[in-house]
Amino acid sequence: MIGLSLLGLTRGAEPSQANQSLPSADPVQIAAAESAPARVLPVRDGELRQHIQELVDARALAWNELDIDALAAATAGGSPAFRADAAALSQARASGLTYEGIGFDVGEIQDLMAISQPWVIGSDKGTGPLVLEVQVPIETSSYDVVTADLKEASAATREPASTQVINLRLLNSDETWRLVQWELTN
Repeated sequence: MIGLSLLGLTRGAEPSQANQSLPSADPVQIAAAESAPARVLPVRDGELRQHIQELVDARALAWNELDIDALAAATAGGSPAFRADAAALSQARASGLTYEGIGFDVGEIQDLMAISQPWVIGSDKGTGPLVLEVQVPIETSSYDVVTADLKEASAATREPASTQVINLRLLNSDETWRLVQWELTN
C-alpha cells in the first residue's frame, strides 16, 4: 500500500507514511497570517475532493513509474510527503522493486481545517499559501509488487485493495494544490 498502504508494499522502501512533524509555529508569523485577508476554501466535498483525487492520482503515477520527478505533480518540494516518497522510491528502485496497478480512490471528506504554518508563509505582509488539513478515507487498489532476480524471471506479489482514513496536509500556492503530508489517522 502506498503511504497509507505503501508501508507494507515497499518491503523496506517506506513511502510518505512518515509521521514527520512540521516546525513549531512562530507567534509573530502566526499573528501576521491571522491578520491576512481570509481566503475562500474550496467546496467541501466537491472541488476540494477533486483536487485531492488529482493529487493522489499523480502520486500513484509516480509510484507506478518509480519516478521521483513525477512527485512534483503531487507533492510540495521539500515537504515531508516529498522527502518520504522520494526516499522510498529511491530505495525501491535500488532494491529492484517495481509496482504495477497502484491507484487511489478518495472517499467523502470527514474533516477539514484551515491552518497556517510559518514555513509556507510567502511574504512580509503575512499573506501566503493556504494550508488545509483534511481527513479522508482513501482506497488503495490491489496492485503487484514485482521483484527482478538476475537468476530467474521476475516474480510478482499481489497486494490486496484496502481503505484507510488518511490525514492529508495540502498546500495551495498560486492556485495550485500540492500534498505536504500524508499519514494514517491514529
